[in-house]
Amino acid sequence: MDKLRAMTLVSVVIPTYNRAQMVKRAIQSALAQTHAAIEVLVIDDGSTDETVAAVGSIPDSRVSCLRQESNRGHAAARNSGIAASSGDYVAFLDSDDEWVPGKLELQLSSIGECGVSVSGRRTVDDSGRVVKVTRQLVSGDIWDSTIGLEWVPATSTLLVRRDLLEHELFDEQLNALVDLDLVIRLAQRSCFSGVEEPLATIHSHSGQRVRSPDNAPELWLMLLEKYRALMSPRNRSAFHYRAFLTAYELDRFAFARTQLWNSLRLDPRGAKRWMRLSSMMLGPRVHRRAQVLVGRR
Repeated sequence: MDKLRAMTLVSVVIPTYNRAQMVKRAIQSALAQTHAAIEVLVIDDGSTDETVAAVGSIPDSRVSCLRQESNRGHAAARNSGIAASSGDYVAFLDSDDEWVPGKLELQLSSIGECGVSVSGRRTVDDSGRVVKVTRQLVSGDIWDSTIGLEWVPATSTLLVRRDLLEHELFDEQLNALVDLDLVIRLAQRSCFSGVEEPLATIHSHSGQRVRSPDNAPELWLMLLEKYRALMSPRNRSAFHYRAFLTAYELDRFAFARTQLWNSLRLDPRGAKRWMRLSSMMLGPRVHRRAQVLVGRR
C-alpha cells in the first residue's frame, strides 16, 4: 500500500448491546489490523451489563465508547457512530463478529475510484467450526445483482467512503435488513469494489442470529414497497420469495403460502417452488411430511 493510503484514517463503528463478553473480541480484531490508522467507535446502545467497563479495560487510545442511554436499535447506533466519526472511510463491525488482520488494508488497496468495498465472509458456529464460506463475487456496477437479491451483504464486510454516508444512513425504521437497505441505496450512487477472500468472521451463536425477528416477512415487503418503482417483476418475485422463507421459518404457514404464490405469479420459473406450493395447498402436516421425504424442512 502506498504511503498516502497508509495514512488514510478509517473509522470503525461497532454497535453493541449487552455483549460485554463478546465486544472485546471484536475490538481486538479491529486493533490488530495491519492498517493502523484507525479510530474505533464503540456505540453502547443502552446496555445494562458490563459493556462500558469491558470497553474501558482496553488500553488503546484509538478506542472510544459512546453511550446511548436507551436502547434505540442497531441502525440508530450505527448512525450515531457515523455522526461521531472523522475518518475518510467508515467500516462497520458487529460486536459479535471479527476481522482477519489484513481486512482493511486489502479493501483500501483495491477500492480504487469506487466508494464502497465489500469482502467475502465465513460463518462459524459456537464451537468455532466453519459452517459456511461466502466469497464476494460481485463488483463494479452491482445495482442489478443487489436489487435482484443475487447476494445479500453482511454489515461487517462493508467499507464505505464517508462522503457517501452524508447522503445515505441506516434506516432506523427497520429492525432488520438494514444492511441490504443501505447497500441498495449506495449501489445507486457508487460502484463497488469486491474482495473475494473471506475477511470477516460471522459468529452464528445461540442468540439473536438463530431466528429471524417476528416481523421479518413484513420487512421484506416493506423493502419491496420502498423500491417497487425501480424493480422488475422478477425482482419483486425475489422479495416475495424471501418473505415466504422467513414466514415459513416462523411457522406462519398461511402467510408463507400467500408469499410463495405472489412470487410465482410474478416469475413462474422454478419447478421446486411449484412443488412446494402444491404441497402447501394440502395443509401444514402434509407439506411438512413431503419436505421430510425430499430431505428438506
